[in-house]
Amino acid sequence: HDGMSIGAITDVGMLFLRNPDGISHHPDEAVSAADVALGIRALAESVLHLAAEPR
Repeated sequence: HDGMSIGAITDVGMLFLRNPDGISHHPDEAVSAADVALGIRALAESVLHLAAEPR
């Protein structure tokens, strides 16, 4: 449901970070700083990869 609105007009990709308690869409949801750093790295590498693809 998070990508449905924009998905009607473009491709959508989602990046999920692990949560030790498996909680999502709740105030108690939390991630570690290390996992956020890994997520940022994964996002950056994905964007750079897509940007390098021939059109």
